[in-house]
Amino acid sequence: AAKLTLLHVIASIEHVPYEELADFYATLEQRAGEALEGWRQELADQGLQVGWEIVLGRRTAEIVRWAGEHEVDLIVMESHRIDPQHPTEGLATLSHQVAVLAPCPVLLVK
Repeated sequence: AAKLTLLHVIASIEHVPYEELADFYATLEQRAGEALEGWRQELADQGLQVGWEIVLGRRTAEIVRWAGEHEVDLIVMESHRIDPQHPTEGLATLSHQVAVLAPCPVLLVK
């Protein structure tokens, strides 16, 4: 049976110790958890096996790390449309970075 995990990465602020921003991160984690639980419930109501997790760190690195550690078969991410007039402007996006670095296939949904 397939299992879906909703993963949210809270981007950490570099060069600032975690302890100095612990309350800030806790607030972000609470808000993200509420949103993830709402989505989880909607998907579970459709008969899917769904869980969620929140991690802190650099977004691309954490998504790729998590996928590798949990032997993920497929990553599904939202992606914006690329402007045909400026196609290289979309290459630094989170979704593109994950698509290139992930240890598994990545499905980008527009």
